[in-house]
Amino acid sequence: MAFKFIFSTITAAILILPIAGNAQDYNKGWNAYETGDFETAFKQWIVLAEEGNAQSQFDIGQMYRMGQGVAADLAESFKWMRLAAERGHAQAQYNMGVSYWYGNGHPQSDTEAEKWYRLSADQGYAQAQFNLGVLYEMGRGVPQDSVEALRLFTLSAEQGDAFAQNALGKIYLGGQGVPQDPEAALQWFRSSADQDLADAKFYLGVMHFEGIGIEANVEEAVLLIRQSAEQGFALGQQSLGNLYAEGWGVSQNDVEALEWKMRAAKLGHMGAQNDVGHFYQWGRGAPQDLISAYQWYSIAAEFGNGASAFQLPFLEQNMQPEGVSEAKRRARLCMESHFASCDG
Repeated sequence: MAFKFIFSTITAAILILPIAGNAQDYNKGWNAYETGDFETAFKQWIVLAEEGNAQSQFDIGQMYRMGQGVAADLAESFKWMRLAAERGHAQAQYNMGVSYWYGNGHPQSDTEAEKWYRLSADQGYAQAQFNLGVLYEMGRGVPQDSVEALRLFTLSAEQGDAFAQNALGKIYLGGQGVPQDPEAALQWFRSSADQDLADAKFYLGVMHFEGIGIEANVEEAVLLIRQSAEQGFALGQQSLGNLYAEGWGVSQNDVEALEWKMRAAKLGHMGAQNDVGHFYQWGRGAPQDLISAYQWYSIAAEFGNGASAFQLPFLEQNMQPEGVSEAKRRARLCMESHFASCDG
């Protein structure tokens, strides 16, 4: 389950305004912030923050993090965010949880992340409820507890959190700790996909393709899977490549298949890396290229793909030693660059 590692940002929808006479001073800062006058907003809010106003402390923390109206300074951002969190600011508590999960500027700590997520979640903050649920699902900082994870995901999803809705879709689709319920899965995937989450679009597309919980609709399935692929979701890209490779719901096209599998491969999808090697080995979607085939098989094998590892000695029998060396060089460069330099 992927974390939603996103810091809460300054937004008018969730302002906790200062009490009494400070409200007018705070709003002066907000009006300046909305127009992009970050220096004025900072000057207005820093006074209130130093007086102990939690919302202003949160906002100052965000401005230090993003370098708005002041030079970016993660240490200062952390200081002000912590002050706001200690005064009970739910978003600041959530951000503290994210900060400790990442270990931004301080040692990474599952225990601290859990503490701050819980404080925020107990105030009903949906993003914190989801991330705390992930901790329970993974057994990180807390004992593994799928029942508690489900409870927290549900609380978050019912508030409209797209990541939690997607998580519930997967749980009900797979029957993970609950009876399998395709209709519930479909409902939650739809809610998440309606918020443009690529992951949910993919699974909704699979349900349409397979006719799970709904009448099969290949055209709708291809549309949803394509949308997830275009949004950069590796599993969607690999699956769209499969559709083109087999001609399922689209005209068979090896060039398109290779293109989408390559995109997924460069995002680290091990199966796509193996498939790219296969396509180059047999000249599907591109001229036969044993060096490129060996390169991608090597990468997939490095990540644990047994099928790719099996192919390597057979390729070597049909390659010159210098070709094998070049393929290994390319594979090494590709991985060291985190897939930014994979094209020779």
